Amino acid sequence: MSTVRKLGVGTGLTEVATTLATPANGELSAGKPATASAGTADAAFDGVSTTKWQSGPGDHAWLRVDLGRPQTVTKVDLDWAPAHGRDYAIQVSGDDTTWTTAAHRTDRTSAGSDTLTFDPVTARYVRLVGTEAARNQDGYALWSMRVFDVPDLALHRPTTASSSEVPSLGPENATDGDPASRWASAYRDGEWIQVDLGQVQTVRRVLLDWETASGQDYDIQVSDDGTNWKTATAVRDKPAGARVDELTFAPASGRYIRMQGIKRASSFGYSLRRFEVRAASPATNLLRG
Repeated sequence: MSTVRKLGVGTGLTEVATTLATPANGELSAGKPATASAGTADAAFDGVSTTKWQSGPGDHAWLRVDLGRPQTVTKVDLDWAPAHGRDYAIQVSGDDTTWTTAAHRTDRTSAGSDTLTFDPVTARYVRLVGTEAARNQDGYALWSMRVFDVPDLALHRPTTASSSEVPSLGPENATDGDPASRWASAYRDGEWIQVDLGQVQTVRRVLLDWETASGQDYDIQVSDDGTNWKTATAVRDKPAGARVDELTFAPASGRYIRMQGIKRASSFGYSLRRFEVRAASPATNLLRG
């Protein structure tokens, strides 16, 4: 990839590179609309590691992404080209007017990856603001800028289920971070999938990425011991077909969390590509300053 970045993408390979782009677990900015003070802003969010945003000469430039709606943001990954920033900040906004600095970097001396983490904030817009380039005549150039949600507590945690249609469609597929793999249950109502978070955690949000065999009625439940369960939220009358259910509810604590199926939306079982669990949810009052 280092050689390709120097030489450029060969004729006919652009579409291939694009189809290989897959958002990382918890990545919020992939493919989202972007603008910049100059240059092709979308190149930093297209998931293709051989395209880049370039600001042109000067120390002052900015790159902004619109996440589409308020999101909980806690980390930004930057992959700098040789024309990297020396001093820059990550700013967030709820309205694209009032901005707050979430993190900043000073005296950076090299290209490559830079991860900036900060306390979770709720924002729709995230931007990089450069105040000093490594070389003023080059300005800034980024291979990618990736904005992330708070960590997924279920990622790679032990996962079990009441059944699996076949061994290759086991419950671990729902928490492996790979959106191409999936868990599928036996063809009956009432099946469940549960995750051991390792210790008691306070959870506020669950994401279920359903394959065509989705659930119509189900509960999200938590437990301290894996035996006694309490319902954090009840979901009813969901439509048939593939969909993503993003559920936010009052804080609920437990070491174990599960999707307890009640009624299927099809004649098949239950099938999940992703089962994600998070401890923070977007605030009701957007970040203003």
